[in-house]
Amino acid sequence: MGMLGERFPAAQFVITGVLGPGSNAHGPNEFIDVAYAEKLTRALAQFLDASSRR
Repeated sequence: MGMLGERFPAAQFVITGVLGPGSNAHGPNEFIDVAYAEKLTRALAQFLDASSRR
């Protein structure tokens, strides 16, 4: 994130953790917990909606 912030100093970033229970990112048999990913997507959509109304 530091490099992106330096390259795009006026940008705003939303950092999320997409790992869920038992996920194994960037490892053998990599996967994401689908139920967790759906909740994260819903939360991010609500956040972006609320941010756009400010």
